[in-house]
Amino acid sequence: MKKAEPIKAVNAPIEPVKPRRKFDRNFKKEAVALWLNSGRTAREIAMELGIGENRLYLWRKKFAPVTPAKQADMESELQALRRENAELRQQRDILKKTCVRGRDRLLRYQGLGLMEQEANRNPIAPVGEQHGARTMPDVEIEIKARADQGFRLLQL
Repeated sequence: MKKAEPIKAVNAPIEPVKPRRKFDRNFKKEAVALWLNSGRTAREIAMELGIGENRLYLWRKKFAPVTPAKQADMESELQALRRENAELRQQRDILKKTCVRGRDRLLRYQGLGLMEQEANRNPIAPVGEQHGARTMPDVEIEIKARADQGFRLLQL
């Protein structure tokens, strides 16, 4: 069974809203240093400074001094990330070169195929003389469009 909440009087005085307190970076660092160097509990330091205990724990995450073990971990992680970054750049460069070469090959092969199709379609008359025959610039445009389409497929 729940406890009944006390009924507030209609004419009860309203507590003023406290303004939000802001602490500068230096104060936060000094509060964390005081707590870590004094050997006292976070609750005692928080009461002394007039702040919440949880704030000290949050500030410790941001402003606690870096330990040598933590620094070594950060340096090893940085080296690993740099190695991985270099490998990924190499892979990217190889893929770029492959895509460009593949696009060039595709241009050549598709270009040859289109020209052969055009020659087979109009074996006697030169291109463009018969009604409905495409001219060479039209064929070149189609070659470039197909090559671009193939290049996009290679990029996926």
